[in-house]
Amino acid sequence: YVLKRIRPRFEKQGMRPNLVEHALRTWGVDATFGDPDVWSGADLAAFLTDHKLFVESWGRDEEPLLDVRPEGINIRYGLTRSGSVHHDHWLACLSEAGIKLDAPVYGLGRSGDSIATVLSEALRDFKLDEREAEWTAMAFGLWLPPTHEWIGADGRQYSFDLIATRLMRGECETGVCVGTHRVYSLVLLMRLDDEFPEVLSDERRTEVIAHLEQVRDWIRVAQFPDGHWSGNWPQGADAVAHPREDKLSTQIIATGHHLEWQAIAPEFLRLPDEQN
Repeated sequence: YVLKRIRPRFEKQGMRPNLVEHALRTWGVDATFGDPDVWSGADLAAFLTDHKLFVESWGRDEEPLLDVRPEGINIRYGLTRSGSVHHDHWLACLSEAGIKLDAPVYGLGRSGDSIATVLSEALRDFKLDEREAEWTAMAFGLWLPPTHEWIGADGRQYSFDLIATRLMRGECETGVCVGTHRVYSLVLLMRLDDEFPEVLSDERRTEVIAHLEQVRDWIRVAQFPDGHWSGNWPQGADAVAHPREDKLSTQIIATGHHLEWQAIAPEFLRLPDEQN
């Protein structure tokens, strides 16, 4: 029932890239449907990677989603309906959905570009002090290993160690989607380190595991009897003992995203079966 409700059925006019990106994470680029009114994964990916299709949906007066630069292609993001809402979310979602690195990307007046072009520009564009690093961790993590360090356009050396530290910094629930994307990205980096040793240093891996064990312990006692988590899940048992008035959407976000990272976590970080 749930999968039927979330099939990617979009009106062609004013298609929101953010929603298309989420749909691709759910279904993948190879998804096909018997219903002609439902967009296939290939069609969703094409909308995000072809300026012509974006113009057909939004018109020529709208600022392009694909920001053509001399060095490559950047993705326009921000709190607009026609843009990708989060930095590197476009790249992370397409990568996780199964796009190929040589898949073509058609910017305005450009030819010969690919997902690799966007990745290269994202590497140049990255700054460690930006507000969100969750999707950057995913986007880079899915393509760069076994490489674990790189040089940014500012000449600074970056690494997955630095990104992991950034993701663990600050109050957990202050991150996007009440902090749950940070957790998912940390689990992803840890799992990549399982496959490609030295993605994380031994010291940083130990810190990541300790952090994730704390998160696991918090959500183990912060889950309500009906199975949901609230937005203040880092308060542990106090989140249940002193419930706050969360919107239903916040409860859905917290619950769905915790289940998401649990799905890729190793056994020692998972909750008991009766809680999942």
